[in-house]
Amino acid sequence: MQISQDLIGRLEALAALRLDAQERESLCADLGRILEYVRQLEQLHADDVDPTVHVTPAQQPLRRDATRGSMRREDVQRNAPDARDGFYRVPRFIAPGEES
Repeated sequence: MQISQDLIGRLEALAALRLDAQERESLCADLGRILEYVRQLEQLHADDVDPTVHVTPAQQPLRRDATRGSMRREDVQRNAPDARDGFYRVPRFIAPGEES
């Protein structure tokens, strides 16, 4: 597949980018090099290679789940900047364009 200026223009529109001429040329060259590398990888014979998840054997150390007591709400809320009646109070936030 040849990387054309038309393709770069379509990618630019899809990604909502605005590129100048130098950036377009650079992107075209970079994508061309990536595709060439992929073509080289396609020629590798890996039929005898087993798929791997990890390069080295890895075993995830597991621990037993154990229940334990939790902290009291009053103790936790003592660290909050503003907590009342068992609730955390936060500043009101209205997204731009949202009516109250």
